[in-house]
Formats: sequence, structure tokens, C-alpha cells
Amino acid sequence: MWIGHQTRLRAEAAAMLWKKHPQALIICSGGRSAPQPPSEAEAMEDFITHAAWNIPHECIITENESIETAENVRNVVSIVRTKEISPSTVILVAGRRHIRRAGQYFKAYGIHVQEQTACHVLGISPEKVTLRDQMHEIILSLLQIIDTKGCIPTWIKRRGKKV
Repeated sequence: MWIGHQTRLRAEAAAMLWKKHPQALIICSGGRSAPQPPSEAEAMEDFITHAAWNIPHECIITENESIETAENVRNVVSIVRTKEISPSTVILVAGRRHIRRAGQYFKAYGIHVQEQTACHVLGISPEKVTLRDQMHEIILSLLQIIDTKGCIPTWIKRRGKKV
């Protein structure tokens, strides 16, 4: 199964953290960017379970419905609360572009997570962030001031998918 570079980095980082904390659960979050399977979460789960880490399927939860960062967080918060996972033990693994904003969304739900970029966990140089990426994050961060849980970006993205 094909997996994108950034998705693979996050999956590797999650697996590495799980090896240090084998009692933990890995929550892979991300929907489909194309009409056909797999979702981003399914690709991460497949990559993790078929690699040499020997992480059992029952230690991985997939969330396949979210299409952007705010919705990823909203759906993961629901899983954390449903599974009664202690919020103080949640480690957020994301790319450098999304880590700060995702952490802020978690705070809006009353969950203070430990933020770790995938590159930091893996001990590799951070990915390059383009000017377009920086502008995108600035706009979304400003919007987050009035929309702390990211409902507007989710609505916009979902509306755009239907057109």
C-alpha cells in the first residue's frame, strides 16, 4: 500500500514512541484525500503493522473521517474521551506545519498534549516549509483566534469536496 512521505514520518514516529511505551495506544487519524481507499489513517496503520516494529493491531485505533487538522483533533478528542484515555498522557505527533495549530485545538477541548514533531522524534532534520505553507498556517492561526475549535475550516473544506 502506498503511503505519503509525511504520513510515513508520522507513522514511524508513532511506532518509535510506542516502543518506548508499549502499554500505549496509537491513534492514526486522517480521512481519504481521494475517493478510493485507503484513508491516511489506514495507510499509517498498514505501514506500522507491516513494518518490523511488531506492534499489534489492537494497539492501533484508526479514525478515517477527518479531512483537515481541526477535524482530526475533534475526532481524536472524541476517541480519547470514549476510551477514557488520560489526557495527560496524550502525545501529539504531527508535522512542523500543523503541530502548533493542532496543539491549540486540543487546548480548546481542555486537553493539554505533549507536542512532538515527527522529525524531532525520529532525530532527523525538519522538513522544509514553503512560503505558501507559512501563509496558509498564518491565515488558519488568525482564524483560530475567533474559531478556537476549527469549525470554519472544516466546513469550508467539506463544502469544497461536495462541489
